[in-house]
Amino acid sequence: MPPRILAVDHHHETLDVVATVLTLRGYWVAVASDGASAISASKHCEPDLLLLDITLRDMSGVTVLQTVRGLGLTSAAVALTALAFETDKRTDRDAGFDAVCAKPADVEHLLRILRNLVAPRLGLAAFHGPHVS
Repeated sequence: MPPRILAVDHHHETLDVVATVLTLRGYWVAVASDGASAISASKHCEPDLLLLDITLRDMSGVTVLQTVRGLGLTSAAVALTALAFETDKRTDRDAGFDAVCAKPADVEHLLRILRNLVAPRLGLAAFHGPHVS
């Protein structure tokens, strides 16, 4: 089974692009556009990685992460955020994110982050998925 990612962003366009790119790269992707939906989806799909926007409409991505961690989910977590100054990145890492990716995301940079986080957690030497140009 391919690595499972739950992508959460309140911008539907961003969510569509991220989901399409990750699916084409071999990931299984579920999406949510708000914090409550993300928490519910994380219970059902048990993702290997959470890709969370920090500024959701109903709660912050930090709150989502803390909530799902409280439910026992140990997935890797990446903050996908426009708030990517060094102080913001430190705050996000201190809140439990494994990595921070600035928006708009450089797709290759995001894919490197995901590979580096997912492969070790799943015991894979590497995960590259199908290479699509």
